[in-house]
Order: sequence, then structure tokens, then C-alpha cells
Amino acid sequence: MIFFYVILLAVSLWLIWRGIVEDAPVAVLAFAVIATAGAFGLYHETRPEVLAQHQAEDLAEAKAQAAKELRETTPHVIRQADGCKVYTWKGGDGRYHYFTRCPSTTSTESSWETCTTSGKTRTCKTNVETVPTENSK
Repeated sequence: MIFFYVILLAVSLWLIWRGIVEDAPVAVLAFAVIATAGAFGLYHETRPEVLAQHQAEDLAEAKAQAAKELRETTPHVIRQADGCKVYTWKGGDGRYHYFTRCPSTTSTESSWETCTTSGKTRTCKTNVETVPTENSK
């Protein structure tokens, strides 16, 4: 905040020196008004109730982010057809994983991209790994 006041004072002195503001008391008055407004803003933002409000907002945002991560990392049904359910979740590696559960088989699928660069050309290939498993009768 001190830096802000120093900048304001420097601007006021520069305006006087350049002749833009010919009356020094006007520049000092302008500096005083702007500095008072800045001090009020600083006072307003550091009041305990405003700080508590900011902390509550930060906490709510952190809880929402944690809930989103929990939803993404917990397997959940995204599609269902013909007795089969498709589940997805986000693994620790940041990739989404899928598995399908049908009355007779369950298959797990994981897909990822591998990219190579040769000169200015970038080539990406999508890899898919599927593991089918027979369900016990």
C-alpha cells in the first residue's frame, strides 16, 4: 500500500513539473483525495467481517472443488442400454477410465493419447486398452 502512495506522490510531482497542473496545492489536494480513497479501500478490505467473508468464500470454493474431484474419481453410471451399464471415473493419472457391465461379461476400457513431434509436424494417436472378463454364473 505504501508503494501506491509513493506512486501517487510521484505522479502529482510529475504533473506539477510538466506544467500540466500549474497550481501545486491542486496537485497536493488531488493526491490527498486519492490517498484517502485508497486508505478507505484498504480499511474496507481488512475489516474482520470482510476477511471472514473472503475466508468463507474460499472455503466454499475448496469444498466444491473437493466434491467435484470425489464425483470424478468415484465410478458412476453414464449410460445404460439393453441391460448393460457403462461406468466411468477419473484415475490418479488424470485419464478417464470406462468399464461396461453386462449380464454375461464385464469389460474395462482405458484410452489415452500419445503424441510425437517431428520438426514442425505433431502426430497424435489414440490408444485404447480393453480387458473383457466373463461374469461368474
